[in-house]
Amino acid sequence: MKAIRVSCAALAATAAMTLPAAAGEKPAQAPAAQGAPGAGVKEMKGDRCPVLGGKIDKGIHCDYKGTRYYFCCVGCQGVFKADPEKYIAAMRGE
Repeated sequence: MKAIRVSCAALAATAAMTLPAAAGEKPAQAPAAQGAPGAGVKEMKGDRCPVLGGKIDKGIHCDYKGTRYYFCCVGCQGVFKADPEKYIAAMRGE
């Protein structure tokens, strides 16, 4: 479990330095409030982060093509946003 925490921290640091700057956006942050997806948005299947496979935190998520995806850390959220189709395909076993 310790290795996953270290990986998440390294991933978060890398994402914070590269992805937001490249996209011209502020660094990704976890939403202040948790909640169920809005109308018409379904939750992802499974209970593991689609990027690193860690235990998900329902406070860290993004909605993509009508589905809410949850992550283990903010770094994974940023990596997912950069190439969501890659991680969705991996979740499906493609």
